[in-house]
Amino acid sequence: MKRSLIVVLSLVMFGLMSCDNGGSSTSGVTNDWGAWQYTWGNWSVTTPATETSEGVETRTGTRTRTCYTTAQTQIEQRTETRPIPVVVVQHFAISPIGAHWTVTGRGTVVGPEIVIPDTTPGGHPLTAIFDDAFRNEGITSVTIGNNIQVIQVGAFADNPGLTSVVIPSSVTGIAANAFTGTGLTSVVIPPTVNVIAPGAFDPHVQLIGWPRD
Repeated sequence: MKRSLIVVLSLVMFGLMSCDNGGSSTSGVTNDWGAWQYTWGNWSVTTPATETSEGVETRTGTRTRTCYTTAQTQIEQRTETRPIPVVVVQHFAISPIGAHWTVTGRGTVVGPEIVIPDTTPGGHPLTAIFDDAFRNEGITSVTIGNNIQVIQVGAFADNPGLTSVVIPSSVTGIAANAFTGTGLTSVVIPPTVNVIAPGAFDPHVQLIGWPRD
């Protein structure tokens, strides 16, 4: 019995030495060590990306491994980083025309769904959409910003795929040919609109809320 106990103690001591001395902090299974098991937290932004430089996000966690022969456990804190791509900011073409900041075209905005903002990047209200601004641009839907007052001649004309437009209650006038040559079948006209020029829409388009009762 005494001899068996000495043998068992010797094996444990040998296993402990094997795990202490044989393991590498960067390896997987080494000698009597098991593989590292990782537990990670969520990624969080440490440096936001801008239009000119990448950002950085970081996550922290732990990795754990166990020695087969001694049940000894190693725990290490770990940190990982990864880059955040440069922000690609899309801007409509805009211009101060008279007293109005006016949307004059697509600018760098891509895609068939157009959402016109309420203001310029500098915070000025966008109050008009210029002549032919989005003519024949392959758009399918338009949401107009809440400061737009006037939709000018041919602004959205010749977009046969255009089937949806949201006109806000800021709009007071819609000029000729603003929406001709589109795929629109009906449009809700807000009560603020007091002028719709002849030929602003194709004849078959139902104007909900116009003419006024």
